[in-house]
Amino acid sequence: MAIAPENFGEHLARLNMESRQFRADIEELKRCEQKNEADIRQLYAGQARTETLVGQVLTRFDGFETRMFNVFQQMTRDNAELLQQVTRDGSSERLEGQKERTSAQQAWMSFSKYVIAVTIAAVIAYIFSFFPF
Repeated sequence: MAIAPENFGEHLARLNMESRQFRADIEELKRCEQKNEADIRQLYAGQARTETLVGQVLTRFDGFETRMFNVFQQMTRDNAELLQQVTRDGSSERLEGQKERTSAQQAWMSFSKYVIAVTIAAVIAYIFSFFPF
């Protein structure tokens, strides 16, 4: 395609304008690239700080877990010692307590039997009052 000499000025102006536009686009891309690189550096720094904080939290949690385990272990030992003392020291008191508990349980059982019997009788009377045979 041959360009007429009288159109050289127009073509040069168009090419010059395109060249300026391409340079502006390239500059904009460079600015975006620099901004993106700065953002990536900030993300890496934030990730490093987050990893450090997570490590600290996990370390504290491990310490807390160890302390809780030690407390529960000590509570178990204390309960075992207390149980041994109670079974060793209060054997005669325990027998008296069992006798009292047994007599109290028997009284409640007999009371429960009467309550159940009266309830059954009331239900039967209620049923027969609605259904005359």
